[in-house]
Amino acid sequence: MTTPTLRFLAAQNPKLLAAVTCTLVLVCALGTASQALNAQQKQQSASDLLHHALYLADLYNWAAAGPEFTQAEKMFIAAGDQRNALYAKLGRLRSTAEQGKVPAISAQLETELATNPLLLQDKQLRMFCLIVKGGLTTRS
Repeated sequence: MTTPTLRFLAAQNPKLLAAVTCTLVLVCALGTASQALNAQQKQQSASDLLHHALYLADLYNWAAAGPEFTQAEKMFIAAGDQRNALYAKLGRLRSTAEQGKVPAISAQLETELATNPLLLQDKQLRMFCLIVKGGLTTRS
């Protein structure tokens, strides 16, 4: 609407002008809220990243899984989730085995298995660590 049209509306019916103004404000607010919601939906959660990285690892596509393990690990650390941060770290370590660091990674995992309280108590996490370590052993 142009300024002369708004002046005409204001002169003819002030309630109509108020209704039009409120409608425009509401449409703008809804548009902004919709954009924020779309941005949140596009951002994957740490759990989604971890699950997808594990899926790629199951396909032995460790190179593609590596960046997702790394991102998930950072997100879990930021959220204070030590268990899942360790889960993602183990996957990240396995994904770097292609870079020829197998003996060092294997030794690190051996130490973790013997000393890390999470790996001593959480059977699922311990099994994943053993799978990662076993996969490294067969590569060397």
